[in-house]
Amino acid sequence: MGLIKNGLNREGDYVYFPLADGTTLKAQIVSSVFYDVKNEKPTQTHDEEVAPLSDSFVPVVRRALQHLGQTHPDNSPGVHLHERKEVSQLVLRGEATAEFAAGVESALGVPLPTSPCTSEAKGRIEVWWLSPDEWLILGFDDSAAALEEKLRAALSGIIR
Repeated sequence: MGLIKNGLNREGDYVYFPLADGTTLKAQIVSSVFYDVKNEKPTQTHDEEVAPLSDSFVPVVRRALQHLGQTHPDNSPGVHLHERKEVSQLVLRGEATAEFAAGVESALGVPLPTSPCTSEAKGRIEVWWLSPDEWLILGFDDSAAALEEKLRAALSGIIR
């Protein structure tokens, strides 16, 4: 699973990821909804379009994105991945009331995204919508503990 910039507008498109062994993995951008909203089962799968991994595939252990610079021009990935180092991550859960959203914004300086599959960013903080009551907060300067302290102070009395 991954997040693709402008992914909501690219559903159905295919992206290609270079692997450490020099091969390329083909993946389709699909809805991030993990349940069948209309209670309909898919009538067609696209498994035949994606080549299975060979039985002889042996993973190579390397740094997460080390292999990206080794991609051959004829295996253009169509997607560029970059490793972000030293990022604080914090998961925030709560009911997305106006009071809760205002508290988060006062603590972080970033509005709380309330629409599915959206994110907000300001300065060196990003807030990603994960579900109706869950967000991922990425801090590039503050530690997770410092972000948590700011949120606890701003949300004391709103959350239990």
